[in-house]
Order: sequence, then structure tokens, then C-alpha cells
Amino acid sequence: MAEDQGDDDRSATLLPPLGARGRDADFASGSSGGAHLVIGYGNLLRRDDAAGYLAAESLAGRLPASIRAIAVAQLTPELAAELALARAACFVDARLGGAAGGLLVEEIFPDEAGSTPLLAHSLSPGGLMQLCGWLYGRVPRCWLVSIPGVDFELGLGLSPLARAGLAEAVRAIDRWSRSLEVIDLDRDGRN
Repeated sequence: MAEDQGDDDRSATLLPPLGARGRDADFASGSSGGAHLVIGYGNLLRRDDAAGYLAAESLAGRLPASIRAIAVAQLTPELAAELALARAACFVDARLGGAAGGLLVEEIFPDEAGSTPLLAHSLSPGGLMQLCGWLYGRVPRCWLVSIPGVDFELGLGLSPLARAGLAEAVRAIDRWSRSLEVIDLDRDGRN
């Protein structure tokens, strides 16, 4: 679960298209990496914490073939191999607090060297990115989509706040996936 980092509404910018040069020029130009990746994670038995998992599960059947969606209970070291093969990745998780339907979308970066135990059973997105870079020598450009929630107690089902945020996250990631298809067509010269 991500912490709410304020009330500023970043959902207006949501996930940017990947045409611009970023901190990893090889990645941004498409010269390395394969499919794009969506990793939704959360505990299905802790009510709103399930939102990220459910988002990836919902997206799995409707995204283009160039985008892979994975739903997991937690971020484990084994996911570093999947991340290393990606051209871009979007992590989806629940966070405590936030306004109704208010997604928090932010570009994220690897944790600083030594700040994350690399052999832990569960990692943060930044920790997984750090491990990916350490093991494979590359880290794709990544974003975190945080879905607001209020109930993280044991139980099944989402609160109305998390349910609205889940629907907004699925729509935003679906739009992002369509923008990636356009960029891929431009890059391959088939547009």
C-alpha cells in the first residue's frame, strides 16, 4: 500500500506517452526492451488493498498484445526479469486516503543503492527497479498509479472510494495503452 502524498490532483496528467527522451535514451528510443508491462499488486483479503491486483486482472484480457498485465499479491524479486524485458512499466497499487476517484499518478525511479534489501521477499516498486538495474543493467521508464482507499482491514470487497478509483485507473491505463500503440506504429514506420 502506498502512502497518500498530499491532496494535489495529478490525475489530469495521468500516464504520459513515451515519445520523449527521458533519463534512459536507449529505452525512450525503443532500442531495448520488448512489451510494455502493467503490474497490479495487493492483498485480495485486505479489502481496498486488492485494488491494484484487481486493476491488472481487469486489464489482462483487454490490452493490446504489446502490453502484458500481471496481477500479484506482492512485488517479489522474480519480477525483476519481467521488468528488465519491458519497454515501460506501470505499477498499480492502493494507497490510504485521497479524494473520491482521485488517482495519484507519478513517474517513479529506482531506490538509491543500498536503501532496499535486494534479497527481500517483498519489494517496493523502487526496490524492484533497483534490483532490475543491478541484475540486468537496465531499468525501463516506470510510473505508479495509486488508487485511493479507506478500508485495509481483513475482508473482501472494495469500499465505494476504492471502487471508483479502480474504474478510473482501468480507464487511464487503457487510454495509456492506446497511446503506446500509436507510438509503436510511428516507431516502426507503419503509421
